[in-house]
Amino acid sequence: ITIGKPTLSAVLPEPGFQENELLALAAALEQSSEHPIARAIVDGATARSIQAASVENFQSVTGQGVKGVSAGRELALGNAALMKSVGANIEGARERVEAARSKGMTAMYLAIDGKLAGVFAVGDKVKETTPAALESLKALGLRIVM
Repeated sequence: ITIGKPTLSAVLPEPGFQENELLALAAALEQSSEHPIARAIVDGATARSIQAASVENFQSVTGQGVKGVSAGRELALGNAALMKSVGANIEGARERVEAARSKGMTAMYLAIDGKLAGVFAVGDKVKETTPAALESLKALGLRIVM
């Protein structure tokens, strides 16, 4: 259905944070990962000529995201469960996250020292052949569920 190569669609900083800073921190956390969403963040930073920050004490939290320390700041990048575990309130970003998700994107949160710093939206483009393929399946009487 999709091309299979997610790309970074948006970096949505919270007040007091800058897009480039957030992207440098997220890329640092994700630079060693082979996960397609992680690659999208690293590639997004590279495309914007943003160098990844340095990270120590890297931890992968299964099913939630990643954590590390950069310049003495505790970083957490991942889903709502990870944000809850680090004490970051994500309610203020709910509308932007839902808007990204309604467009088929994956949203990830970045917290710095337990405070929500921003949201990353990653998406994958639909293949040009997908609409015709779906119509063909429907013509065969199949009900499409995604």
